Amino acid sequence: MKSASLLLLMFVLFLQSVAGQELYVSVSGDDANDGTSDKPLATLTGARDRIRLWRRQGIWRDAIFVKIMPGMYSITEPLTLTGEDSGTASSPVIYTSATEEHPVICGGMVTGTFEAVKQDLWRVRIPETRCGFSFEQMYINDGRRFRAQTPNRGSFLKIAGANCATWAACTHWALPKGQR
Repeated sequence: MKSASLLLLMFVLFLQSVAGQELYVSVSGDDANDGTSDKPLATLTGARDRIRLWRRQGIWRDAIFVKIMPGMYSITEPLTLTGEDSGTASSPVIYTSATEEHPVICGGMVTGTFEAVKQDLWRVRIPETRCGFSFEQMYINDGRRFRAQTPNRGSFLKIAGANCATWAACTHWALPKGQR
């Protein structure tokens, strides 16, 4: 009986080393949790930091699977991963979806309500732009939208030609030699 229990224990330890450690992240989690499926972490940064801690402490040396539960994960700064975060060939770190549904990692911000200015012109106020915040892309209802620009499409200005006599009359223009 004792040898059967020992054999079972060795088999369980073998399966754990083959399967690797699973660390769960959920939008309803908390980075103070232990990262199990019942008590998931809240952020990818929390998962990365936990793995770094485990590696430094020598707690885990096998593959680590970060299972990200479905949901919208809002981040305010980039998730920075370095060489130490990738693990090794025998002990990789793999970030993956926990289910068939895909989590969404959003680095954007929610704006206020859009208001109609004209038939084809809408406006939203983004107070952060007054403090130096700038943005390149905008998504509305899962579709990319273009920011206001002049002109709406095409080249800004096309000059077909110029009358040199008119230019000479303007004192603030300097014409090239030979055209004065």
